[in-house]
Amino acid sequence: MREKFRDQRDLWEAQHENRKVESERLENTPNLFAKQCVDLLPENGIILEAGAANGRDARFFAKEKKL
Repeated sequence: MREKFRDQRDLWEAQHENRKVESERLENTPNLFAKQCVDLLPENGIILEAGAANGRDARFFAKEKKL
């Protein structure tokens, strides 16, 4: 595998290309953790979502709790 990619950028670009369809399909689908804890958040509360993803949980929380 090491010979296939010149550097980390090539590796991650290939990973993102391979997962592009999956990412688009899941774009507006929150993960299980978000679904389980959404009712613990107060209406109009403040939440910080930290992650390296597409923000699907943040959009879900905003929609459900009017954040």
